Amino acid sequence: MSFIHSYYGKTEQVFCKLTFSKFLGFLFLLSFSCLSAQTKKTIYVVDSLTRESIEYAVITSNDNRLKVVSTKNGEAILIPDKNTSYFKVYKMGYSSKIIQVNTFNQIDTLLLSKKYLSLNEVSITIKRFDTIVRNKKFYVNDYRLLPNGNFILLTSKINTKGFEVVLYSKKTGILQRNNFSEEKEEELFQDCFSNFHLITNSYSRQLFFNTDTSFEFLPAYNRSKFDSTLAKCKLKLKDGIIAETDNKPKVIIRQNFNSTVNQPYHCYYKVSNNNASVFYLSQYNKELMEMYLNQEKDAAILRANGKSTEAIESDHDLFYRSVAKKIYNPVFSRNDTVVIFDFQENEIVLLNASGTILQKNKIDANAYSSFRNFEVLYDETLHYFYIYSKEFDKRTINRINILTGKASKKIKIEKTFAFKLFVNNNSIYYLVKEKEWDDTYYLYEQKI
Repeated sequence: MSFIHSYYGKTEQVFCKLTFSKFLGFLFLLSFSCLSAQTKKTIYVVDSLTRESIEYAVITSNDNRLKVVSTKNGEAILIPDKNTSYFKVYKMGYSSKIIQVNTFNQIDTLLLSKKYLSLNEVSITIKRFDTIVRNKKFYVNDYRLLPNGNFILLTSKINTKGFEVVLYSKKTGILQRNNFSEEKEEELFQDCFSNFHLITNSYSRQLFFNTDTSFEFLPAYNRSKFDSTLAKCKLKLKDGIIAETDNKPKVIIRQNFNSTVNQPYHCYYKVSNNNASVFYLSQYNKELMEMYLNQEKDAAILRANGKSTEAIESDHDLFYRSVAKKIYNPVFSRNDTVVIFDFQENEIVLLNASGTILQKNKIDANAYSSFRNFEVLYDETLHYFYIYSKEFDKRTINRINILTGKASKKIKIEKTFAFKLFVNNNSIYYLVKEKEWDDTYYLYEQKI
């Protein structure tokens, strides 16, 4: 009670010292402060199915005066003013939502539902092969299909310095373009959080989409920082991240031929609650490991038998380039199962999120190139796996049943020397250099 009397006593003294005008000003500030306290709203944007937080969701008021972006935890803080009647929530790949202010003030969680591209019905009217970009004014160096069906392209012009980042719609053409002239070695990267990045020799920049027709760049980071952190993260699980060790090859300096020697092992590890543990370890198979360990020792024997240094070094260089290649064992997430293609053991390994092996299946030897020049592709919409093989001028993809390891469907790639393949929703996308004398690369879509 004494505290209350003391508080009001001090307030009376303050009021007596104020002039009438200052008193009105004080009341205005007080009322505004109270209004702000009442209308200031913290809301969390989450996926309606997984209940995971959604980062970079854009929330704008009806008059576009208020605009915020959700944080990593899906948090957004908004203060509606008297002109605000509703908020619009946008996140690429999700259905947009309009929330009236009255409703907005009564909720603390906003659920967004993923928006899936409709499947193409198989009929005689559907094109089995289609051109996405074919423009001789520029060529496409790299591309990514966006969740809304548009594309991010990296394009450049012949005899012109630099490159462009282009937002492209198949229906309406170029929607936005940004020029870069001081950087090179550009490529696009999609991280395990489904975010898109522009990578160059110097920097990495994340693309941030405001709407279906516009994007911005978040602040740039040094390329070395990207390579040492985000580039290593391969898979996002509910309780952690699957990352890989940095298996950089070492270079052996020789008299005539330098050799690039790959590491004979590869490790995935899981980061969860600030702890890291081995998730899956693979290494050269028994036969290749024996060859790898004896490769340098054999040089002394060959020299003793009169073989020249140049010939020995040439043999070593061929071995490390063609036989002891970098270990390729891509990792994917299918529902709650982690899928690893271990080509050293010629197995498909299924694991749970803790790293416990659930099943192993031998891969059909006819499913990929005998030259071991291949790549695993995953259709995340339909959950199909494919192995893309290259033998001479032939290009094919084989659908693989991960529960049996068997190839069930073989598709010929219509264009020779296709590269940068991507499979989604029963369509194969790829780049092609049509003619040997033509420097323009085109982007095509082929139905499966």
